[in-house]
Amino acid sequence: MENTKYIHYDKEEKIVIGTIIRDNSFYDNYADEISKDAFTSGFIKRTLEAIIALTNETPDQPVGITDISVWLEKHPNPDRWNPTDEQLEEFRSYADFDEFYPSLMRVNDAKNRRGLISLGEQIERIALDPVESEDSAVKKMVDYINQKYDTKGIITSKEANDKLREIIALNKDKAQRNEVSKIVSGFESLDERGGLQPGDLVIIAAETSQGKSSMALNIAVSAAKNKKSVAYYSLEMTAYQLAARIASMKTGITANKILYDTLDVVKTDTITRVLADTDAYPIFYDESSTSSIDVILRSIRKMKNRYDIKLVVVDYLQILSTNRKVQNNELFMGDVARSLKNIAKELGICVLALSQLNRAAGDGQKGINRIRSSGQIAEAADTVMIIKRDNKDLEEVVDGRTAHYDTVTIKIEKGRNIGTSEFGCRFYYSRCLFAENDQDNDNSDPLGEVTQERTKDRW
Repeated sequence: MENTKYIHYDKEEKIVIGTIIRDNSFYDNYADEISKDAFTSGFIKRTLEAIIALTNETPDQPVGITDISVWLEKHPNPDRWNPTDEQLEEFRSYADFDEFYPSLMRVNDAKNRRGLISLGEQIERIALDPVESEDSAVKKMVDYINQKYDTKGIITSKEANDKLREIIALNKDKAQRNEVSKIVSGFESLDERGGLQPGDLVIIAAETSQGKSSMALNIAVSAAKNKKSVAYYSLEMTAYQLAARIASMKTGITANKILYDTLDVVKTDTITRVLADTDAYPIFYDESSTSSIDVILRSIRKMKNRYDIKLVVVDYLQILSTNRKVQNNELFMGDVARSLKNIAKELGICVLALSQLNRAAGDGQKGINRIRSSGQIAEAADTVMIIKRDNKDLEEVVDGRTAHYDTVTIKIEKGRNIGTSEFGCRFYYSRCLFAENDQDNDNSDPLGEVTQERTKDRW
């Protein structure tokens, strides 16, 4: 029978360390789940120690076998666990990008089981101590378990009330200093109801090409203007394409023209002036996160630590992938939504995620039930907003300048903390700008700084 006291998975340990040696980004993305204690091989522990040290010393430089060997020579270990170059090469030969995460899970599982075995042995020693009475032994066992598995996640009613008192006092103090904890979306009808709050998962859903990305970018710009840092994950657009859209909001020049046309002096000067203003916006784009939800979650944690982000935008859910094994897409989408909700609650941030709607059928199905791939997305969300385009290609003329827009209804079909409602907007589709009816949009004058040219572009 296998001796489970020393349970470990030799091959999986080598896969994990070998993959990290071959591609250091695996350590960066999964650092929270990787610890030396999880490994039983002293050689692997020393290798990981070197990688961690070198990554911290030179975060922008890749760490190779030569770097590891040099570091190990400079930092000798009395236990003589320094691996040779041949051993490091052997570790690297086990690299397997597809099997990395499952192997890491098995390595961590083995560590946890070794901990349980150790806990059982300590309880056994307490039980066999002839000096201890039964009551005393039980108390010691309970105390020992509580030390190993603390109850920091359990909060009493008084502790919850004390936290609420702190929040009320903090909000009062912030109000006196004209500060707000909520994220200003730029839509008064949403903000007046409580808007986007820390810990919330907010879904913006619509059919294809209805303005989801534009609305999310409008909210991100409003948050950034109000000094709330934003992490932006677009799985379809690059950072400079998003920057062009922001410039388009401000100037009235379409993003396509900004990106691909030769502009005259007036337009060039206008864009240059706007870019100088938006340089200070605390919006951070991570293009290295790809479409993996696991990698995005790691990036969110790093963004929170580095930039203290308050808002995360994920555009959009249905093209995310995972390293995990999933039975079907509906279960996967539910898992993604719950993961985003959990990280929002854990880090005290708001996550704004975009979702496709299935095309409307003749069955009168409510919008929230048309979210593509999974009804579990709506279940996990605190707020679900549906975009519905109404009248298209309308015009308004001010001082001889013409702007083209569609009328849009934003329906809050689920509002765990803010209730349900709806409000109307104008969507200046050629420049990705939303303006609530009877309200000046905080992001820009709808006509822009230069004359808006008629276009059929629908963003």
